[in-house]
Amino acid sequence: MSDEIIMSENNNLNNTNISVKKIPDKDILLFKSCLVSVEYPGIESSTTFVFDKIGVDYFVSDKQTCCTGLGHYSDVFDQFTTTVIGARNFSLAKDMNRHNIVMLCATCYAINKKVANILNNKDDIREKVNCVFEESNLNHLKFEKGDLDSSANIFHVVDILYNKKDEISKNIKYDLSKFKIATHHGCHYCKVHYDDTIGGVRNPM
Repeated sequence: MSDEIIMSENNNLNNTNISVKKIPDKDILLFKSCLVSVEYPGIESSTTFVFDKIGVDYFVSDKQTCCTGLGHYSDVFDQFTTTVIGARNFSLAKDMNRHNIVMLCATCYAINKKVANILNNKDDIREKVNCVFEESNLNHLKFEKGDLDSSANIFHVVDILYNKKDEISKNIKYDLSKFKIATHHGCHYCKVHYDDTIGGVRNPM
């Protein structure tokens, strides 16, 4: 199935703008989260189970490292270190021809999108990052502007599941429609990168 176009509403600052967001179902690197893998492994296993059922093409790599998210927000890792690590992970995805990176964790989502924006928009930082790789004889990890786009190539798993909701409905075994269920939308998903939130930040899908 080809990528589907989903409408995304940006209602930040009382403005309502509808933008188009393409959601992939192939060439995906499923990004491992330290928090999800250690604290909530059922999220990881159930996600891959569902992906297999609905035909999502993904890969999980042992070479990928933590995004530093919790450490970054706790001031253990500064932004530059986090950016170097992000650039390394992006290069791994590129080498594996996995051009779309899907996050299980909202913090990974926000961190990696920010890193991609820094690498694409701040030439001086990108040059410093690449100097680290060059000095470490890791030239193959260098990031070139445009290698990965924060909106076109970085997604949260909820984006993929929303896009594949029709396929998911065909695999339902237990009907939960009689239950009223409240969901918690991660703030790092819907309130950091407003333009990419499906349905808008005030009423995400």
